[in-house]
Amino acid sequence: MRVSSATQADFIRALGATPVYTEFAEIVPNLRSGNTDCAITGTMSGHTLGLHALTSALYTMPLSWGLAVFAANRESLEALPPDLRAVLRQELPKLEAAVWAESERETTEGIACNTGADACSKPVRGRMTAVAPTPQDDVRRREILATRVLPAWLQRCGPVCAQVWNDTVGPVVGLRAPLSR
Repeated sequence: MRVSSATQADFIRALGATPVYTEFAEIVPNLRSGNTDCAITGTMSGHTLGLHALTSALYTMPLSWGLAVFAANRESLEALPPDLRAVLRQELPKLEAAVWAESERETTEGIACNTGADACSKPVRGRMTAVAPTPQDDVRRREILATRVLPAWLQRCGPVCAQVWNDTVGPVVGLRAPLSR
């Protein structure tokens, strides 16, 4: 199965599949050659690649997201005029909300385009069958996160990451990372 990260590979291995690290541009050639049977990618990006012409099913469980970070060196930020810092603090949360909304819209339209639904605004529509995760699938996903993905990530990232997880993501998903001593 095509994966793009170590974390996705951890998840796929837990399911008993073999992860194949594949660059985005190599997904189609790998599917055509038989090097991979399935691919993990975004719904609209997969449609843009033409995966709807090479595959028949679209499993709609989200596994990971590409992340973007806005960061500034404290010294550089404090060197900006106060009014500009105020604008950044006011507007960046709006940009974040817009990015999340666009991501949701693109995911939804990607499903529509891959399955040929009327909600697709693209000229080419696929004929894939969308398969939604079951409640049991969601339970299994969480179990794999807790028992395989998070521990493997912590092993790669280290104890500082466990604390950062516990201070940020952990409370949101209700999963605490063990702290090393």
